[in-house]
Amino acid sequence: MTDASNRFLHDRRAKMLALSVFERARNAGIPPRYMRIVKEHVKPILKDERIVEKIYIRPLSFKQTPFIIIDGGSGHERKLIGYALLFRFIACSMSGQYRDFSELSQVFTRFKFSRDEVGREEVAKELKQMGALFISEFRPVLKDYSDAGVYFDEIFEYRGNYQKPTILSFNVPLSEEQLNDAVTYGRHFCAFSKCDEISDTERELQQIYRIKL
Repeated sequence: MTDASNRFLHDRRAKMLALSVFERARNAGIPPRYMRIVKEHVKPILKDERIVEKIYIRPLSFKQTPFIIIDGGSGHERKLIGYALLFRFIACSMSGQYRDFSELSQVFTRFKFSRDEVGREEVAKELKQMGALFISEFRPVLKDYSDAGVYFDEIFEYRGNYQKPTILSFNVPLSEEQLNDAVTYGRHFCAFSKCDEISDTERELQQIYRIKL
């Protein structure tokens, strides 16, 4: 086989692989405008070359601290970083899914579902098993005595035990919003909301990697 033929086959395989990754990213819920995020897009936001390299060169190293908390910045910047991370995990042959916190919390606080809807137990089970998960824009909107915190704790407990990357963003800086109501929000969300107050060593023990924008 000639060199030209080898290059043609190599380019064809690369194109097919890229198309497969983009299709899986689309199915994961990544909007088209966030599909092609490159280093040059995130460098001005992160300002830390080590985090940029970690995202684009060593994304699987996040599995050592699977809870990736995006703190600060604008809503667009938080989503850009979160989608970039989710895309990189998908490119590493992981399954992935994006969910908005408000939409997800509504699912976990409902009791009745129509026949065509997926119940909250099924949703929680799916999110436990998902390879990489991005939940964006947490806000303290849950009502007292809802079951949402229980479901979030079950999901995070499982994902932490199996080191499944879980990307979370908060709609306000952590320094301005701390949770203490573990009954309503779950102990994991309460711990995540305070991770700006603890040392890097303590965050690592809690399997948290904080990205400050």
